[in-house]
Amino acid sequence: MRVVIIHGGGGNTAAMWPIAAHIAHLGAHVTVADLPGYGRTQPLADSRVTYADWQDLLVDLVEGLLAEDDRPLILLGASMGGMLALDVAAVVPQVSTVIATCLLDLSDPDVQKHVVRSPLLVPLSNMLVSAVHGRAESARIPMKLVTPMEDVSNDPALSAEVMADGRGGGVRMPLGWFAGLLEGGPAVPAEEYAGAPVVLVHPAEDRWTPPEVSRNYLDRLPVETRYVELPGCGHFPAEKPGFDVLLRTVTEVIAEFSESWTARREGLADARGTR
Repeated sequence: MRVVIIHGGGGNTAAMWPIAAHIAHLGAHVTVADLPGYGRTQPLADSRVTYADWQDLLVDLVEGLLAEDDRPLILLGASMGGMLALDVAAVVPQVSTVIATCLLDLSDPDVQKHVVRSPLLVPLSNMLVSAVHGRAESARIPMKLVTPMEDVSNDPALSAEVMADGRGGGVRMPLGWFAGLLEGGPAVPAEEYAGAPVVLVHPAEDRWTPPEVSRNYLDRLPVETRYVELPGCGHFPAEKPGFDVLLRTVTEVIAEFSESWTARREGLADARGTR
C-alpha cells in the first residue's frame, strides 16, 4: 500500500508529519513532497512557478510510483491539496481513492469569497489576474496578505506558528501562481470526473472554508463518495476528537485496499500453483 500526502497553501512536508507517521506505522509506504515554493523545494529567484507546475509535478510523481509495482495508491490532500489530489486522480486512472479535507474550485467567484481575506478582493483579484503578463508573473506576494491565514487553525498559537513559517504559511508566491490558481479551475469539471472514489474528511469548525463549500462540490461528483465530519477541528485538523476521526477513517480506507490487494495477489499465486 502506498499513500501520497499533498499539502496545501499554508503547509509543507514537515506540517504533514503527524498524519504521515500514523500512516507509516500502519505499514504503508508514505510519500510527501514539498511543492515548488514551499518547504525545501525552492525555485530559482527568477522562476515563474505556476499552479499548473504543481499539478504536473504531482502527476509525474504519482505516475512514477505507479510504474514501480501494482500496490494500491491513495492520495491524501489537505486544504488546497484536496483539489490537487482530485486533479491527479482525474488524469491518472490507476489511483485507488482520494481522501481530501477540502474540495475547492477556486475558479468559482462564490468559492473565492471564502478563501480570500475579504470578499471585496474577489473582483480586484480577477482584474489583477487578467493583467498579469511577462515579468510581472514572477513578482511575489505573501500568501497571508491575500488569504486569512490566521484562520488556518482555531488555535491562535498554531496559526501564529504557521504564519511565521518561512517555508509554509509565511511564503511569498508569484503572481503567476495566483493567476493560474484562480483561472485554471479543476482538471475536469466536477460532473465529468471519472476517477477514483472520493472521501471528504472535512473539519466541522473550519472558519476559513466552511464544510458546505466542499460538500457542494462533492455532491456534484458522479462517482462513489463518502462524507466524514471531523468534530472540533479547524481548517488544519489537529484538534481532538476530529483528528482521531481522521486517523480512523484513513486507517479504514488503507485496510480496505490492503486486504483486497493481498487477496488478489494470493489468488494469482494460487492460480499459478495449479498450472
